[in-house]
Amino acid sequence: MDKEDKDYEEKDKITQATLKAKDAKIRKLETSLQRAKYIISFYEQENKQLEVKQELMQTKYIKAKREDEKAKL
Repeated sequence: MDKEDKDYEEKDKITQATLKAKDAKIRKLETSLQRAKYIISFYEQENKQLEVKQELMQTKYIKAKREDEKAKL
């Protein structure tokens, strides 16, 4: 093998190692993204439940207030 072939092989090894490192980083980022999506989805569902709970409490408050006003009459 001449020097050019050895240089090419060395560059190829470096390129392959760089690509493997980048692939590993991409997989790690994809995993982090999936976790983040799950967390966002969880909090969105929790937020919807809290909104419903708040609406129910407001409705109960309005009904209680009306009943109180009727009792005063």
